[in-house]
Amino acid sequence: MNGPDKKKGDLKKKIVHEVVEYWINVCYLTLVFAAFTQYRRFLLAAHDISYTNYGFAVIEAWFSQKSS
Repeated sequence: MNGPDKKKGDLKKKIVHEVVEYWINVCYLTLVFAAFTQYRRFLLAAHDISYTNYGFAVIEAWFSQKSS
């Protein structure tokens, strides 16, 4: 593998690495934001207010990772 063939292989490895790193970060941020959402739910439940906005943690994680 010389020249262009090596560059294609390196590019493919880099793309795979970046995609895997992206999804690891999205999963981590989803867990962090879900923890904040759960905490918010517990605080509001203490005052008899229901809170069921769990999907927001996933969307927030995607947008947060996309912008960085």
